[in-house]
Amino acid sequence: MKRFIVDKDNKTHAVINNALCTADGTILLSYPNMADTAFKMGNKVKGVDDFSFWFCDNLKEVTFSPAFTSLSLPFPKTLF
Repeated sequence: MKRFIVDKDNKTHAVINNALCTADGTILLSYPNMADTAFKMGNKVKGVDDFSFWFCDNLKEVTFSPAFTSLSLPFPKTLF
């Protein structure tokens, strides 16, 4: 998958910086596994849902949000 598309009127989900997030932007739900090699979280992201980066083996760099407080595993092996 390369990208998510969410209707602008969706009240529960949003796409922020190419990632599927909760509508308020505080939880990253999923990142497309065929997207870029670097990802910068939205500024409101506080946490990452389980398996959000599952099979994102091409992802080499993640810039965390200043609001970030919670990380779920597994995370791509290429980041360690």
